[in-house]
Amino acid sequence: MISSGFVFYSVVAHPRCHHFPLAAYKNPSFRVFSYLPSSRRRSRTGFKLVGATETVKQAKWPKDERGNIIWTLRRATRNDVHFIVSHSEVLTPSLVESLIENSLESCLVAQIGEDVVGYSLFAIERVPVDLKKGFESPLQTNGLYVASFRLPNVPSEMENKLVLGSLKMLKQKGCLVVSADVAVEDTEKAFLLEKCGFERGNTVEKEGSDFIEFRMNLVACNVDPQKKIV
Repeated sequence: MISSGFVFYSVVAHPRCHHFPLAAYKNPSFRVFSYLPSSRRRSRTGFKLVGATETVKQAKWPKDERGNIIWTLRRATRNDVHFIVSHSEVLTPSLVESLIENSLESCLVAQIGEDVVGYSLFAIERVPVDLKKGFESPLQTNGLYVASFRLPNVPSEMENKLVLGSLKMLKQKGCLVVSADVAVEDTEKAFLLEKCGFERGNTVEKEGSDFIEFRMNLVACNVDPQKKIV
């Protein structure tokens, strides 16, 4: 894809999976990320796709006095790439590694004991503050929701905390606005984002599929009022 004289190298994804592929133009002074829905899925070569019903044995999972599973959030590393890719039909190892390395430490995983059980992935984009000045303008940092996931046998609030934790990291790093596109039929994902504080916007068509645009102004939002997230 060519835009304004710059070449963007893109990865494609299935629109129903709510992972939006990364297109990045690398420049010594800045990095721009963009997302484009598409209908193709990644090759599964080298990775076994794990079914949604697969669970991790709970016998060794630590619990508190009330019997609730004890879990923690931490920043994602390259060691988590296999888990993330194995639970997605569209994310590739190179894409996940790029997100982990270039998203202001906002990509998180949830862990119970030694088991990784969920993740939250965001990307960043740096855009001119003054569009009329173009690339001569100072740049501001915005965030893009890519994907989130939790195993079905873990606490339901875990995915919510993963997303909020990522948003908190982005805000601490100076990110101003975060956006997300969700397929109209994915009511569960839309509910999750609204619960996390995203505002629902317009429904738009992208490559033959309808998406709902979500947006959050991080400057005006407190994503961790109780200061209990990462």
